Amino acid sequence: LIKAIDALAASSPRKGEVEQQAKQVQTASGLTDKVLAAFAGKLKFIGRTGNLPAAKNELASLLVDWSATSDPIAAARLGQIRNLVREKAGYAGTDRNLITRTDVLAALQIGDPRDLLPCESALADVGKVLERQQLPEAIDRIAAARSPLLIHAAGGVGKTVFMDTLATKVANAHEVIFFDCFGGGAYRSPEDARHLPKRGLIHIANTLAFRGLCDPMLPDSADLQTLLSTFRRRLKQSVETISRMMPGRGLALFIDAIDNAEFVAGQHSEDCFPIKLLESLDTESVCLALSSSFPAGRNASQRLTPDTMSWS
Repeated sequence: LIKAIDALAASSPRKGEVEQQAKQVQTASGLTDKVLAAFAGKLKFIGRTGNLPAAKNELASLLVDWSATSDPIAAARLGQIRNLVREKAGYAGTDRNLITRTDVLAALQIGDPRDLLPCESALADVGKVLERQQLPEAIDRIAAARSPLLIHAAGGVGKTVFMDTLATKVANAHEVIFFDCFGGGAYRSPEDARHLPKRGLIHIANTLAFRGLCDPMLPDSADLQTLLSTFRRRLKQSVETISRMMPGRGLALFIDAIDNAEFVAGQHSEDCFPIKLLESLDTESVCLALSSSFPAGRNASQRLTPDTMSWS
């Protein structure tokens, strides 16, 4: 079949079983000549595993990785997915055997699709922006980044606008993720809780996943160590995908208002994901920009040494 599809795409001579397979593809598609060749050039059949036990093991490993959580939760999700497929393929699925997105989300115990991206940004549209004189310096520092860049200034001077402008400027050379820790004031709400690793890290990872750069991360994980290690794998996977698809392009993470995240985390004696992410990436060469109204020493543990820009 693969040889038949390649032959159709190249319009090359065919014979024997290859010709039979080619005729079947042509009949099923209803296409001919150049249109058929163009279609065949985009048609791919990829076999990932050779037997059912291998496929089951691969599915189990995949769901454990996606879940980024304890084995019982991953096992429950795996069982639900298996039951879903069995029911749809068996007698219970007669006349309704189509597996929809809602079915998959329910099997994965995700009540609302918004749980995959739980921290919606709420940046205000400020209209035309007058670029600050520090912008070229910040762009140069990001291009040569060997440590995270902390942008520090007093409250109300325009750090968010500066960060947004900076993110727009570097987007030509980087895949940009902008995370808003302020959320238009929603960070104070217990329902929002965007400072928590199980929300902030999952939002960033799934933003990358929805762009086709890495695997997703499913919600409901409270294990900080597993969350951080899984998130680091997603970053590595994204960088590898970007390098393969667009050589020379990088990945840049912008996290705005980390002081707000640290403030509300301190009120509830909880982990603050930007701080934990800084600690996790302390030994890495990353392109990570953060903004804060607090002094640099207050925003990270003393062993961290982010590059700092500040103005008044």
